[in-house]
Amino acid sequence: MNLSQVNNFLTSCLKVFKYFLFSVFLSVCCIVILDLLIKSGFIEHLNDPIMDILSQESGKQSIFFYFVVIGPMVEEFAFRFYLIYKPKYVSISFALIVAYFSLSIISYFPSLIENKFILVASLTGLSLISFYVAFYLIRNDEVNKQSVRKFWEQHPIGIFYSSIILFGLIHLPNYEGLTFGQIIYTPLIIGPQMICGYFLAKLRIEQGIIWSILLHILINGFSSMKYLIY
Repeated sequence: MNLSQVNNFLTSCLKVFKYFLFSVFLSVCCIVILDLLIKSGFIEHLNDPIMDILSQESGKQSIFFYFVVIGPMVEEFAFRFYLIYKPKYVSISFALIVAYFSLSIISYFPSLIENKFILVASLTGLSLISFYVAFYLIRNDEVNKQSVRKFWEQHPIGIFYSSIILFGLIHLPNYEGLTFGQIIYTPLIIGPQMICGYFLAKLRIEQGIIWSILLHILINGFSSMKYLIY
């Protein structure tokens, strides 16, 4: 590793640490505001089963591993990979986003997810089909290929913020039984995820997908640490 590589590595590490601090600080501010609104009666209490699962004693380590390692890796490839245009990147992200939103819709119908094997097989099949369809349309059709590339080049800000919004929305189903009175506060409820999504997207563009995965792991690890310790 030469001096330039060392310098680039240290720069990336510093950015990860800086964005981590910004993400945590701003997310905590958002959570504090939300908590004050709940305690004041403006918003009803939010049900977050993900936090309930993390606080369970049984299988805590395996759940923690998924939440801190596997989840961030999959989410980065879904919601940040396509920020740099390549047909393969866009196709992978599209396939994973389709799977994520399909799972979110299915989660509202518990009877459909009783058989875990069928659920996993269905989502895997749907993801593969989505990938091949998207990849074929973008890569093999010259008109589509140029149109998509042109769209990415002409709308970088829209593409960037689409990542943040999609990342926030995919976390909304985490809160069970949302009422209309709670839904109107959606930007605040998913504010922490959107804040983190902003810095993750920024780091992915500036330094690459590996570094955004690392930042995501740090954020999830920090937010769930108390559930592993206590």
